[in-house]
Amino acid sequence: MIGAGRENLLKAVDATVAIEPVSVSFGAVPSGSGQTRNVAVSLTNLGAGSATFIASVGGGGGGVAFSGGGSLSLAAGASGSVNVTMTAAKGAALGDHQALLTISAGATEVAHAAVYAFVK
Repeated sequence: MIGAGRENLLKAVDATVAIEPVSVSFGAVPSGSGQTRNVAVSLTNLGAGSATFIASVGGGGGGVAFSGGGSLSLAAGASGSVNVTMTAAKGAALGDHQALLTISAGATEVAHAAVYAFVK
């Protein structure tokens, strides 16, 4: 679970990057299918100048791996995308699987998004 259900309006007003979609769901994955799915995540630079954003995915387990991300250099107001990949092994554990997509500028985390898949 991410967050306590409360919004931090000051952080929202001061955001340097926007993420679309705000969370990444791979939906229901049939057990034993051994599927790989990709979702493109769009990043928009909300700052006044150019910035380089680094996207990374951490988490997974139980036969479900999440990966992807990369580096994007964006001018002010510009958008670009990174791919997030979910790979479910044929013997993946049933149930919920989650990870975290983290967006950083330098050594500072500036945004994050939940990444989710359900093996049924």
